[in-house]
Amino acid sequence: MTKTTSILAAVLLSAAALPSTANTLNFQQGLNGYTGTQDTNLSGRFPDQTGGGDQYLNVDAKDGSSPDPFGPVQALIRFDNVFGNGAGQINPNMPISTAYLQIVVTGTGSGFTLNDMLVNWDPITATWNNMGGGIQANGTEASATPITIQGVNDSNANVGLGTMQIDITASLKAVKAGTLPGYGWVFLPLMPNGTLGLDFPSADITNIGQRPLLSVTVDEPATLALLLPGFLLVGISRMRRRS
Repeated sequence: MTKTTSILAAVLLSAAALPSTANTLNFQQGLNGYTGTQDTNLSGRFPDQTGGGDQYLNVDAKDGSSPDPFGPVQALIRFDNVFGNGAGQINPNMPISTAYLQIVVTGTGSGFTLNDMLVNWDPITATWNNMGGGIQANGTEASATPITIQGVNDSNANVGLGTMQIDITASLKAVKAGTLPGYGWVFLPLMPNGTLGLDFPSADITNIGQRPLLSVTVDEPATLALLLPGFLLVGISRMRRRS
């Protein structure tokens, strides 16, 4: 090994040993110019009605009242354009440390499961009927294994009011790795007895702070670790020219 090679190896090892810095990126409709949140309701009570533009999302095993028809309600949510090299985006080369989906519960409910969506959807056109009679957690339309289960399968107010944070780290890492398609998530009611509907504001609510929030922390290498190899190569080039 030459002296130059030894120096380069030592510097690279030193750079790799430098600590990384955590950077948290928040994606919320209207926050810092972000406009990529997509969400909608799918209603078994109104199976041909679109829910894009609704100010509240609802999760209920039995929505409606006599003599109206009853039916479940599901909620879909997705955050587009979060990966990239632009300002405020998740750099594809940076590892994800944590990721949380935050909602603000404004109407207590029985509970729900959150599952990865495996088929694409459009909030403007999606209905209960054209999404196959609602989303099924069958491993084809949505993941068979839920990310989380909140509440209890009964008619009580098991999920209370206030801010709820759901850990979706593994899900977003899978999207980044390409093993999930990035179609977002579906809130499914606990069937058949989760009949107290849960409500939370959508991306269309007036108050920005109540809109769904995706908060992602990435590990970024220290600036010096990025710069040192470049400085060293410049120095080696100059040394070679002198010799």
